Amino acid sequence: MDKDFESLTSKNTGTLVPPPNSDKVIGKMWRLVRKKNEFGEVLKHKARWVCFENHQEHNINYYNTYATVAQCESFKILLSLMVNRKYSAYQFDVETAFLYKEMDAPNYISHVANYRVPGKETWVWKLNK
Repeated sequence: MDKDFESLTSKNTGTLVPPPNSDKVIGKMWRLVRKKNEFGEVLKHKARWVCFENHQEHNINYYNTYATVAQCESFKILLSLMVNRKYSAYQFDVETAFLYKEMDAPNYISHVANYRVPGKETWVWKLNK
């Protein structure tokens, strides 16, 4: 959890601000995941701080949901070229892949209990990305 929270704060994903009067504060939770290898053995445990998407409304809390990702067909072509030319393939994980686009509408989420700042216990995070 410490690693995920540090990556979020180091990428300037949010700013700690007093609670807004007009905008609602979106709930959040920790999502815990076990990363496994191809044999199903647990390699590591990961934590993600996620917002409740059912608390958000289109054209109020957000406008666009597009994220650049590789299309399945492109990936299949790449793999077939690699097999044809006898290249090796490796798997990797891109950390914080979706933390680079600025927000298109103001969003506020409640603070994480374990990471509260003294004197700002009631403040919320205004999301920047």
